[in-house]
Amino acid sequence: MRNFINLLIWFFVIAPLTGCTITYKYGPYIGKVIDAQTEEPIEGAAVHIRFHTSTPDVGGGHSTYAGSVECLTNKNGEFNVSYRATTFRFFSLWGEYAGLVVFKPEYGAFPRYKGTSITPDSGVDGIKVGNKSIIRIIRLPKLNTKKERRNNLSSLYLGRTPLEEMKIIKKLANQERIYLGLEPLKASEYP
Repeated sequence: MRNFINLLIWFFVIAPLTGCTITYKYGPYIGKVIDAQTEEPIEGAAVHIRFHTSTPDVGGGHSTYAGSVECLTNKNGEFNVSYRATTFRFFSLWGEYAGLVVFKPEYGAFPRYKGTSITPDSGVDGIKVGNKSIIRIIRLPKLNTKKERRNNLSSLYLGRTPLEEMKIIKKLANQERIYLGLEPLKASEYP
């Protein structure tokens, strides 16, 4: 019994001091997806945002997936996303950036396809967690050839996001693959 009491004391007194993560509310992230050339809104673009925790270590640290959310843009090309991540990891902190992928067939996928951009500039492929409620404009270039569209499919890197949390991206990627005469993705494959 004494060991159990010592364990409880350790857990409730020491554990909160270790930097463990439990829950964090992200967002709202508000944005608009537009055609890079015409600046017209893009309806039906998938917006996928993934979150992670950071754990410092000797090599500088590493990140671990903590959750994700995805949605489609409305007829005005707009999206508004919030998410509450819950996890318990000792010695971990919430990641400073959330990873962002935006995709629609016929358009270059943000952030990896050349010619995509986001304003205000908020990092290479992410949005700063502390910058909430900033309206971001994401520009996607229209792709003109099947070769460009085929190459674009490799721009859909979603890190370590579990397959079951990529339903919209995967559906749109399969539509694009079918259009290009490629086999649709199987349930166990990444886009």
